Amino acid sequence: MRVLDLFSGIGNFSLGLERAGGFRTVGFCEIEPFARRVLEKHWPDVPCSHDVLQREFTPGEADVVCGGFPCQDVSQAGGGAGLAGSRSGLWWELLRAIRVVRPLYALVENVAALLDRGMGTVVGDLAEIGYDAQWHCIPASSVGAEHHRDRVWIVSHPDEEHGETRVGILPYDEGTLQQAHHRNRASVWLASTLPPPRVADGSTAWLDRRERTEVLGNSVVPQIPEIIGRAIMQQVYIHGEADMKAIIRWPGGEKVIEGAELGDPRVKEELDRLAELRVQDVTLEFQSEFLV
Repeated sequence: MRVLDLFSGIGNFSLGLERAGGFRTVGFCEIEPFARRVLEKHWPDVPCSHDVLQREFTPGEADVVCGGFPCQDVSQAGGGAGLAGSRSGLWWELLRAIRVVRPLYALVENVAALLDRGMGTVVGDLAEIGYDAQWHCIPASSVGAEHHRDRVWIVSHPDEEHGETRVGILPYDEGTLQQAHHRNRASVWLASTLPPPRVADGSTAWLDRRERTEVLGNSVVPQIPEIIGRAIMQQVYIHGEADMKAIIRWPGGEKVIEGAELGDPRVKEELDRLAELRVQDVTLEFQSEFLV
């Protein structure tokens, strides 16, 4: 699924979705130079727009539009202007992207204070353009992070009149979160998603400490987009929305497995074969051709 990642920060939204499998980021939009450097380092081939106000969107350019729009005017630490503020008011640029692109899914993140400072407007705006929504407050601590960071996560999709209603996308149950907690405690890059002083050398190790603090403080915890991404892919398979294929590449070779699913034994067999041959630099990508 093609992902358009707005208000991208250091790309943790995309990182989580890509870890879920079946997602590929096709565009970023980020104004901060520090964060843009991180995106360029880790996604050198993905274009990054500088200013969302100047970004022109195209119908059908992505299957997923995601973004954590600025929270300063919504946050309890802010001035309380809410969506009327110049920064959090950029919500309407994210809405513009959803309205024009018409993705299968729109993923939105913000501070939990949005529930009291604009949630009705956000959900109402989505409804006006034909999108239904589900939401939950999911703290970073639920997936193993050593800080609370409570955030509201919104998953939006075309409503019954404009598409097929998708029920139960947000997997906010203790079992799912505990599995993510257990899996990510062993993740080699979990430490790089936590604010200093506990930041280990990872995705932003080449930035100085102040820059790392700034970009990490504004980023999402990617374990949660990963969980949401896995739930979305389950829905894709259940509703037959996509014909998936796996592409395995290595230096001098490529194999395409049509009709592949996540965990497909044919994919594992080929990866095992390449491992036995000690082939290096093997990559695996899932691609979707949508049937809707």
